[in-house]
Amino acid sequence: MASEGFLNQDISAKLGMHHNSVATWRTRFLDALPLLRDLEAIAPDKLNDEIRCLFSDKHRSQCSTSSSLS
Repeated sequence: MASEGFLNQDISAKLGMHHNSVATWRTRFLDALPLLRDLEAIAPDKLNDEIRCLFSDKHRSQCSTSSSLS
């Protein structure tokens, strides 16, 4: 939805989330995007698992992108 140009307020209304939560997830994804693109180039078979890890409720330190973000 964000990639389609929707504002955080629009996304939050549609998903039933607070707009600050949407902003947090959007920022988290944008911060990880360069590393996800690198992973896609060097290990595309690991990309889906990494995206799931990034957006899961697990502690994000278990994700390979999180160590590169800190």
